[in-house]
Amino acid sequence: MKIENRGDSANIRPYVNRVQDSAERSEPKESAPGRDASADRVELSQEAKALQQTRTLLANSPDVRSEKVAELKGLIQRGVYNVNGREVAAKMIGQGLFDRLV
Repeated sequence: MKIENRGDSANIRPYVNRVQDSAERSEPKESAPGRDASADRVELSQEAKALQQTRTLLANSPDVRSEKVAELKGLIQRGVYNVNGREVAAKMIGQGLFDRLV
């Protein structure tokens, strides 16, 4: 079997040109001369501003409550830290139920 090049690229050329033209049209263009580029504005709702503040506060707050950790370390070192098993179990069950609901 012999395969010959019959110049099929000439048949495809109109399709390639059409694709290139549509790609050029879809590219973002520079703003028109004399037009102020800072004319676009965005206004955030009060809810968005509050959410942004909350995110900032969370990002800046420590993951660990150092005062509580220091207090517990002191109790453990003095040997007076007492764990109430019922309270631990109740909180574990409560957290498990909460996790299932959420």
